[in-house]
Amino acid sequence: MALELIAAITLAFGVAGLVLLARKLSGGRIPKIALPASIACALIAFAVWGDYSWASRTENALPDRLTVIEAMIAGENPESQEQWFGFSTFPTFLQ
Repeated sequence: MALELIAAITLAFGVAGLVLLARKLSGGRIPKIALPASIACALIAFAVWGDYSWASRTENALPDRLTVIEAMIAGENPESQEQWFGFSTFPTFLQ
C-alpha cells in the first residue's frame, strides 16, 4: 500500500512536469487549468488500473509453492459467492 502511495505521488509530479513543459513549449497557450485537470485524470486512471489489476498482480506475486484454488469472477458462479459473503451479490433476475 505504501508503494502505491509513492507511485501515485510520483505519477502526479511526473504529469505535472510534463504539463508544465508543454505549457512552456507552447508559449503559454495551454490554459492553467490543464495542470490540475491532467493530474486528476492521471490519478483516477491509476486508481482504476489498481482496482482492476490487483488480483492478477497479487496472484503473480505468490510463491510457486502456493496455488490459487478458485478465482471468483463476477457473475460466473453466484453460489460460491453466497458461500463467502452470506448473501448473493447479484440480483435474482441476473441469476
